[in-house]
Amino acid sequence: MVDESARWRAEAGLRRYMDFIEGIPVALGVLHLVDVHDPRSLEVATSNPAARSLLSANPGDRLLDVIELDRHWLEEFSEVARGGAPMERPFVNLPDSDAVYTLRAVTLPEHHIGVTIEDVTKRASVAASFRHQALHDELTGLPNRAHLRERLTQVMACDDPGASALLLVDLNQFKEINDTLGHHYGDRLLRAFSHRLSTNLRGCDLIARLGGDEFAVLITDDAAETGAIEVAERLLALCGQRFEIDEFRFQIGASVGIALAPTHATSPESLLRKADAAMYWAKARGGGWSLYSATHDDHDVRRLELMGDLRDAISDGSMEVHYQTRVRLGDNRPVGLEALVRWRHPRYGLLPPEDFIELAEVSGCIRELTEFVTTTAIAEASSVLERDGLGLSVNLSARTLHDPRLVDWLRTTVVESDLDDGRLCFEITETDLMEDSARSINTLEAIRALGVRLSVDDFGTGYSSLSYLRRLPVDEVKIDRSFVSDLTDDDTIVRAVVDLGHNLGLHVVAEGVENAAIEERLAQLGCDSAQGFLWGQPVPISEVTDQLTRLRSTRPAMG
Repeated sequence: MVDESARWRAEAGLRRYMDFIEGIPVALGVLHLVDVHDPRSLEVATSNPAARSLLSANPGDRLLDVIELDRHWLEEFSEVARGGAPMERPFVNLPDSDAVYTLRAVTLPEHHIGVTIEDVTKRASVAASFRHQALHDELTGLPNRAHLRERLTQVMACDDPGASALLLVDLNQFKEINDTLGHHYGDRLLRAFSHRLSTNLRGCDLIARLGGDEFAVLITDDAAETGAIEVAERLLALCGQRFEIDEFRFQIGASVGIALAPTHATSPESLLRKADAAMYWAKARGGGWSLYSATHDDHDVRRLELMGDLRDAISDGSMEVHYQTRVRLGDNRPVGLEALVRWRHPRYGLLPPEDFIELAEVSGCIRELTEFVTTTAIAEASSVLERDGLGLSVNLSARTLHDPRLVDWLRTTVVESDLDDGRLCFEITETDLMEDSARSINTLEAIRALGVRLSVDDFGTGYSSLSYLRRLPVDEVKIDRSFVSDLTDDDTIVRAVVDLGHNLGLHVVAEGVENAAIEERLAQLGCDSAQGFLWGQPVPISEVTDQLTRLRSTRPAMG
């Protein structure tokens, strides 16, 4: 008698293993390298039904007769058969098939290799979908910041990268449209702008949306300075064309920064940073395009230094308040002072507000700066205001206007200073008033209830409508200096603002008056008061009395 249990178990296990091999939907096969020196001698040793169905391969068939393979593939298979490292290719296409496969090959004894071919079409489709989502903007469908960085890395990592140009684009006026009409219209405008770029900027390597209203254009063909500038000018022209969304018609501008590789940068990070610096330079100049230069880096370093010094400067005595006199047109009688902050920086000297107000808003210390200017001006000028019956104007930024602590602080300040009789006036720019207009009106009404006057500064540069202006609880409008400087050539806008202001019962002020001809024309148009270098530059409080005395003694008679 012989115990056959072990053999039966082994045969049963082998049958189960063969059933698994024969039934698995993955193509399995064994290849044999007949001649170790000839990759073309690879032949099929055995295969399961899935492999035979996929490749019509039978034992003894030469691999080259089963499927078309170039010499590179044959060399790799042969290297595995000779004991080399296993081979794996995650996404492979086979001839006459749209499916995607994963291929693996491992070494077996006697110059054989085991091969698996698995259909991963669905998995590849999902992976491609995820990759597309990761590299494209959901709103516009354009490539996103990650895609741009990936493409920049590819372009600049080549052995011979060649020239490329990066344009960073920031839309002007978009925030006002978004805040006034809501994100629905803002999103539709971004989609319309993206479509306009994609269909009109032909030949660009990549057009991407980086987030918000910031876009990028990468050029690798005709990427010299002249070619990049030509694309920037075409882009600005596209922005200048009107966008029509429902009943609204929009016209926007843009600020474009241009950086060239390898002229300006040799790495993706550096190219992005320098294009960004050029873009901010263009934005500071009011729009258009700007080609990167080393001065832009100096400007950025200075900004960072100023931002780091700003908060301490408010408390250490570096900030000063200067005063510019406002006169009544017709007899040039002084009627008020505007408090203007200056920063006496230890390295950069006396800085005007345009050099650091934006930094104060960004860094979050604008409230402290506003409180400093207001309290300092009241303390320094109170005796002059009382003696000469003058008003005091202080600028107020949108950040401070929307600060919930503003009204309570102002109430205490007004009570303590005894300036609740309309002698204190806050000036808010027209653009700032358009941000969150409903909330602005509520805050303005609370301020005005304290006996503080309100003025719309830089009037004519924003987007307020007549109906909106009528709802604002303001006392005066201040005509922007850009219109005043052109007054002798064209008085249309100034005339319209004066008439509009008077029809609404508002006091009308002109700023930036620099010569007697403009002064006389403003008086003829009926403008109420004015300020500018014609009557003197802003001066410290120690010089205000002398300036007022001189103005009274030289007051001309207007005829």
